[in-house]
Amino acid sequence: MGLTPDSIVQQSKNAYNQWKDLWRENAKISAGFAPHKPMKDFLNIGVGKACLVVANGYSFERNIDVIRENQEHIDILCCDKTLGHLLDNGIKPTYCLVCDAMVDYEKYMEKWQDQLEDTILFINVCANQKW
Repeated sequence: MGLTPDSIVQQSKNAYNQWKDLWRENAKISAGFAPHKPMKDFLNIGVGKACLVVANGYSFERNIDVIRENQEHIDILCCDKTLGHLLDNGIKPTYCLVCDAMVDYEKYMEKWQDQLEDTILFINVCANQKW
C-alpha cells in the first residue's frame, strides 16, 4: 500500500507545522548571502552521463567498491549526511544536496570541506546555512 495523495498532503502539513519557524529563520539568513548562481547556469550539465543518487543504507555499503571503481564514468549526487561516507571511501561526489534545516555542518561537512573543490553544492534556502 503506497502513499495516497491525502497522506502526502498531510505529511507536508505536519512537516511545515513542525519546522516553519526554523525554515523561515534560515531563509531570512540565506537571503543575505552573496548572489547565488541561477538554476539556468546548470542547464544541460551532465547531459549524456548517468547520475547515481547515493544515500546511506545497506545498498550503498554493499556497493562502495563498485561505486569507487566506476566514479569516473558517472555523476554522483549524494545527500548531505552521505557526503563524508563517500569521501572517506575515496569517492568524490559531483553534487551534494542539502535540504535539512537541522543537518549538522560540524558533523557532516566541516571535516571534509577541503576536499570539495570539484563538488557542486545545492542547498535549499531553508536548510542550515552554515553549509
